[in-house]
Amino acid sequence: MLERGTHHGEKRRVEFGVFNASMIEKLRADGILSMVGGGYAVDEHTDIYRIKHKDLDIFATVQDVPAILQAARAIGHTTEVVFPHWLAKIYDHGQTNKFIDVICATGNGLVQIDSTWYDRAPTATIGGQEVRIPPVEEFIAMMASVKNWDRFYGPDINKIIQAQGKTLDWHRLLNIFGDEDWPILETHLIDFDYIFPSDRDNIPFWVREELIRRRIELLQTPQPAQRESRGRLYSPTEYEHFFDTSTHIPSRGLIWKRQ
Repeated sequence: MLERGTHHGEKRRVEFGVFNASMIEKLRADGILSMVGGGYAVDEHTDIYRIKHKDLDIFATVQDVPAILQAARAIGHTTEVVFPHWLAKIYDHGQTNKFIDVICATGNGLVQIDSTWYDRAPTATIGGQEVRIPPVEEFIAMMASVKNWDRFYGPDINKIIQAQGKTLDWHRLLNIFGDEDWPILETHLIDFDYIFPSDRDNIPFWVREELIRRRIELLQTPQPAQRESRGRLYSPTEYEHFFDTSTHIPSRGLIWKRQ
């Protein structure tokens, strides 16, 4: 469990620790673009600060990952490419219990970090260092696209909408999910309404109308004749029964494999 810290208007001093700080400083010195994601970014986007975080997430484009790993090795850390399409790890001088995640996409491939994230990334001062954090709309989309038994970011999304809903670029957020994946966003907005009934106006009415229009259109469309499942988009394991027993085919979704 993460300990809770101070809340709105009471920003505390966050420390990266020697290991994390060494990487942030090295990337800045080498001019390698990156963003600080994970819990640190949630803190900044919600103005609710945790006393400590389990680890550090570095967000970058897939093209920048090799340079980040090389920079880590240059200062004595070890590295591992876990899943080439989305995750690598940096270990503090080989200590596998102290690591930094380097993330370039969601594991299911739905959301991929590209150079436009850098262009729109706001800056924040964390641990006494000025860093970039992911743009809020893309950050929401990345978290919303993961729903595994051990990974669910609904509470973080709810808190971000509570803090920034009235200033979000909702057109951009809808466009990120596109014509097929908008139900992912829809489920989170329904959840938000339940959690924060007095903050419903944080979500523009036109967004709700548009999602209702799409839902009605979807329900009026005949369901696929062949039984299929998008389960792999949410989880690499939880829906495999349906594929192993051939009751359903995977309509989309990467097969998650370790390098």
